[in-house]
Amino acid sequence: MDAILDNEDLMSLFPAVLAALVAVVIVLLGIRPLRDLRFAWRTRRAGAPVHFVEIIGMRLRRIDPIRVGECRLRAHRAGLDIPTATLETHALAGGRIEALVDAIITMRETGLDLPFSVASALDLAGRDLSSDVASAIEPRKVRTPTIEARDRRIRATSMDGTPLGVRVESTIRVDLSRVVGGGDLDAFHRWVERTVISACEREPRASLLADTSALEAALTTADSGTPWRVERAAVRIDSV
Repeated sequence: MDAILDNEDLMSLFPAVLAALVAVVIVLLGIRPLRDLRFAWRTRRAGAPVHFVEIIGMRLRRIDPIRVGECRLRAHRAGLDIPTATLETHALAGGRIEALVDAIITMRETGLDLPFSVASALDLAGRDLSSDVASAIEPRKVRTPTIEARDRRIRATSMDGTPLGVRVESTIRVDLSRVVGGGDLDAFHRWVERTVISACEREPRASLLADTSALEAALTTADSGTPWRVERAAVRIDSV
């Protein structure tokens, strides 16, 4: 008899226990929506809204909406308006949105423009954005031929047939829009050699030895077809 009563008591407690469990689940499920609502409100007040519907969509697509929203806020504070959908698309493609936004902001702070599409292509190609941006901001000097080259001079010929040996020191800056698929530094050196040889063939020896500005202009005004742009060129010519 007592066993029957005990079973009846347990059965009577079951609805209460079930109700408590359901309540706990509802509370736990409600924590995230409330947090997302607060975040949506915070972004709206900051002037870079990430709407609650967008947050839900990102949750369903397994993209961290807080991460996307924080990047949007950071860009907004730097004076950039990058849409939420644009950041989400980059994240869905496996991109590093924090590094991307930082790169665009850094370029903007130095007065240079880095379009989102270019930064996105660099990031998705596996490039080190911080290193690429540093190369675009700070010019570097390179010598053609390089120190490691077997022949330390470019072998050229003047218009009147005089053999010449030419050395070039170029101050170059990276054009980020050309980095992906744009060739390496060796390709740049080959372009310098071709340009120098061609320019020498258009000038007599005396003119070249007296004034190298024609060669320097050829290097600074022409398109190298590589990611590097020549800002200044110093040319030294010797008769061979």
